[in-house]
Amino acid sequence: PPNEMPRALEISLASGKHVFSEKPISPDVRSGRTLLAVHARHPGSVWMVGENWRYEATFIRAAKIVAAGEIGRPLYCHWADHFHVTPTNKYYSTTWRQSGTVPGGYLLDSGIHRVAALRMIVGEVAEVCALGAQLRPDLPPLDTQCAALRFQNGVIGSYSLTVATSLPVPTLLTVVGTAGHLQVDRRGVQIVAGERRESWPVVDYSDLPAIRSEFAAFAAAIRWQEPFRNTPVETLQDVAVVEALLEATQT
Repeated sequence: PPNEMPRALEISLASGKHVFSEKPISPDVRSGRTLLAVHARHPGSVWMVGENWRYEATFIRAAKIVAAGEIGRPLYCHWADHFHVTPTNKYYSTTWRQSGTVPGGYLLDSGIHRVAALRMIVGEVAEVCALGAQLRPDLPPLDTQCAALRFQNGVIGSYSLTVATSLPVPTLLTVVGTAGHLQVDRRGVQIVAGERRESWPVVDYSDLPAIRSEFAAFAAAIRWQEPFRNTPVETLQDVAVVEALLEATQT
């Protein structure tokens, strides 16, 4: 439970333990800042938040393509994702997911992955506006969101997520630049830039490869003090973006 996390983190860090906690780091920015303050009192301990999408091979490749300028200066992005949640889904019966008390419900639980990938590939989010709805009564408090985003680097884009319905269409993140574009999801990356046409498919696009990679990064941080992607500060910024999107649906 969120109200028990600061005490649990303090006990773990004070006893000399390194900590790996699940995403999201917190249900909101305010409680996340409390956790950062706890961690700051134990600078020698590693705390990593489990956001496996930052270790997805396809998203890492896409981020490198954009950063290297292979599609020119990025201008625009769009991502419409559909994640079907039914009573047969292994996450469906979780008590906290059914309670309707967690901000955004699945829009936080599932959306935090998408926000992490967007920030890694496209850049930092500066401004949002959004509409939201609960289309199914069993998915409180919200299950669908459509948003417009402005990034600090000038890119504008759209981001939509629904867990209320299943649609047989691709859910690729598309990034358009001055010299080409790329499309990416967990199954592969495609780039079109002038005469260049390349794709990098992934055989195993389950959670396991990325989860193994993030645990390896956690171990390397403990053993050799190597930097890692899922720092508490980085993952709290994911929450900040989701929180802004949820606030925008109300205003």
